[in-house]
Amino acid sequence: MELRSWFGGFVRRAGHRPKREDGVILVLWTVALTAILGFVALAIDMGNDVQSATNIQNAADAAATAGASQLPDTGLAASEAQEVVAKYGITDWTGCTGMPSGWTAGPGNCIAFSPDGQTVWVEIPAQSIPSLFGSTGGALVERQAYASIGSGQADLCYTTTTTASVPGVCQ
Repeated sequence: MELRSWFGGFVRRAGHRPKREDGVILVLWTVALTAILGFVALAIDMGNDVQSATNIQNAADAAATAGASQLPDTGLAASEAQEVVAKYGITDWTGCTGMPSGWTAGPGNCIAFSPDGQTVWVEIPAQSIPSLFGSTGGALVERQAYASIGSGQADLCYTTTTTASVPGVCQ
């Protein structure tokens, strides 16, 4: 047997694929594409959740700052805080979990004022954020935020949480 004919036959046999392997790449590609799309959807969902939570906290911060600028007039401070929150698209002031003890309640228990009338506390009630992979397995994620600032303070004291606990108050 001549080397040339042996090598040619080997190349022909190596290039031939048995029938049972046809379509395997399609199955592998489908599985890989499904996994990749799942991770992309999860990344988008997590990004939306972070952006929404940031927007809600920004609304609380802005409302507390606007309200503090109107102190010691608590009526004007409350309306100013509500007006600022409405600019963030939040108009529902029901469902607030409470306020710091000893403080004077404003509208819907979502805005409160310290006993000396020099600090405003704002709670943004739980907001439902649409979620594909949310904590409930896909539906809505609840986010709420708090902010507190005094008329003489230079910065905000705030917390953001997903629980119904009342945060600490600025000292």
